[in-house]
Amino acid sequence: MPTGNAAVVATSVGSYQSLSAGIAYPFSAIMASSPSGSTLHSLGMLSPLYRNYLVRLKPQQPLTLNPELNLYSDNGTTTATGLTFHYYTDSAGKDPAGTMSVNSPTGNFNYTSYPATVAVAVNLTAGNLPCQGSASITFGGDSGSNALKGTLKLTRNSEVLTVNLNLSDSMQVSGTLSISESGSTIEATNLNGPVTGNIALNVALQPQGFTGTGTINLTNDAITLDFTSPKGASCKLDSSGDLIVTYPSGTTDTIKNPLSATLSGALGVTGSTTGTNTTGTNTTGTNTTGTNTTGTNTTGTNTTGTTTGSYSGQGDGTLEYANAPVTISGTPSNGSSPATISSGNKNKQLVGNVQFYGVYWSSPTAQPKTLAIDPNNQTVTRAWSINSSSQIVGEVDGNASDVVPLYWPTPTATPVELKVLPGTVSCAAQWINDSGEIVGWSSSGQNNTSGYPATVPVYWKSYTASPVQLAGATNTMPSYISNSGAILGQIESLDGGIGDGGAGGYFPVVWKSPTATATSLGPNEETEPFGMSQSGIVTGTLNGAAETWSPNSYAAKALPAPAAYAGSGLTLNSAGAVLGYYLSKSQTLHLAVWEPNKNPFFVDELVPASTNADWILTTYYYGFFDLIDDVKFIPTILFDDYSMVVAAQNKAGTVFSNVYLAPSKAP
Repeated sequence: MPTGNAAVVATSVGSYQSLSAGIAYPFSAIMASSPSGSTLHSLGMLSPLYRNYLVRLKPQQPLTLNPELNLYSDNGTTTATGLTFHYYTDSAGKDPAGTMSVNSPTGNFNYTSYPATVAVAVNLTAGNLPCQGSASITFGGDSGSNALKGTLKLTRNSEVLTVNLNLSDSMQVSGTLSISESGSTIEATNLNGPVTGNIALNVALQPQGFTGTGTINLTNDAITLDFTSPKGASCKLDSSGDLIVTYPSGTTDTIKNPLSATLSGALGVTGSTTGTNTTGTNTTGTNTTGTNTTGTNTTGTNTTGTTTGSYSGQGDGTLEYANAPVTISGTPSNGSSPATISSGNKNKQLVGNVQFYGVYWSSPTAQPKTLAIDPNNQTVTRAWSINSSSQIVGEVDGNASDVVPLYWPTPTATPVELKVLPGTVSCAAQWINDSGEIVGWSSSGQNNTSGYPATVPVYWKSYTASPVQLAGATNTMPSYISNSGAILGQIESLDGGIGDGGAGGYFPVVWKSPTATATSLGPNEETEPFGMSQSGIVTGTLNGAAETWSPNSYAAKALPAPAAYAGSGLTLNSAGAVLGYYLSKSQTLHLAVWEPNKNPFFVDELVPASTNADWILTTYYYGFFDLIDDVKFIPTILFDDYSMVVAAQNKAGTVFSNVYLAPSKAP
């Protein structure tokens, strides 16, 4: 390893690659194998669209890009001994980049006694962090507490990472890590902090004699190091994903793409400069000619919308957000007690889940009330949808089956178990419209050709009706039913079905009515719907661009977009306004609102800092877990008056919450 300033750079880059990203592999395995009902297991079910872990059903998903690893991965294939995750360098899955296997002595992760040990084997040959090695996870109980031990080699830089970590019942991380490279060793000791927040540590580099303190954050890959020797040296990850290294003299270097940087040649490889980097040429995305001098795109061409040139995020409508966000009671969480809003109605009544139980809020500023439990299955309940008559649907973990669908006539009533199809093992109600029509999914427990439990989409005319299987699709989980009767869901096409050109994959579909046959929303697996309005408008993402699909024809239309921004719509109000997000080329996440046919407002920039001192507004929640199940976006709500319920985290990244934000001026 080099000495002097070069050693500061090498220590910073090596620590970031190993501490922030290298342990992503074994932590991914922990999430996949954690006990059912544990906090780790349940954190992955915060959205009705992504709840595969909780219901023990894992329909095959399209390959998902992990930008940190720069690899595409599947959701895991069931084997005789556990799960194997496959990685690829391309979205089509034609160029393998290795595997990660998670194996149990019993062949599954339904533990009957503790301690229970799971073996992890990693063999990744490409991407930002090629890695080989093994680890063991020993679970101590149903809470998910565990001890993680193992050795991984990041082969590009020949960094050897030795892991010795513990996770307590309260989801607090402790332990040590060491990274060895070229005769030098970075020791990270006294790790202490929540698995979903900032984890403090002490760091030392030997034989160079460097010492210091720092933090890592598994939810956003952030890292900070402050050296006491050499005094004044430090590093931190900025909002653009660059690693800013400060030397004892006070000068800085910017390490671009630090995950793919080498250690001894970090400066030359990454194109950083002495002092602050202000002259790098932007050659990625759609802007291939302009020079980026301040972090603002000054000449980019918009290929998906109507906005060109620099973009301020102020939109071109009339919205203003000068009010402070209001914390929704019961939702702040450090990760040990997951809490989130699932949906809301036009009266701003909300339902969600706090500490694994369904709850109800009479307004965004009210105290939550726990919903009554099912007298036949007095276990964990979950609430997913509430209509304008305050009727609620959800599910309960059954005594004799995995999941039972529930209906609450009122927020104070005892729930009613919905009828199920003959031979059902698991069934859940996902959404209820204002007419009392309900959609959900059902499984008989039989595996499909991919080896996962097959699901069928079901529809209840009312809570007293028997369910009817929707036509034209199996292996499907419906998520919404509009007041017009249109239904939105996603289908796993195993053998080449509607909309996939015979290739198979996972695709969004709509049923124009409960008696209609499923219609594909897109010809490829890069189409993801996230929300549906009561009139049947769908919003989501298509090939990385924010989109809407009009009712009846369901033709896709790109929402106006700043140049070189990726994005997605997440939800709509009855006027057709969309709430979603944009991710800039610098990887800055913006909460966005589109008034109909207008350019987006970046809501996070419209809220004055003085009123937003406690929270960072975002759609991102427990982002660490998207390494496993693409659980990245919690449900968001946009009311007709342009007030909203969104996610937020405190600036330390240790507390997550839902907040209510009302506009100071609306259309």
